[in-house]
Amino acid sequence: MGRRTFKGIALLAVAAGLITAGVMRGELIVVLFRAVHVCLECIGLG
Repeated sequence: MGRRTFKGIALLAVAAGLITAGVMRGELIVVLFRAVHVCLECIGLG
């Protein structure tokens, strides 16, 4: 396994860990709420 491959796998593992931590803290709901709010503002409904 090359050095470049190891860095990619390590970065993927860190990203997966941070996503899991965010979901466990309930951040998913906050992100989805803000995304919907921004989308509604863009089309002039919010």
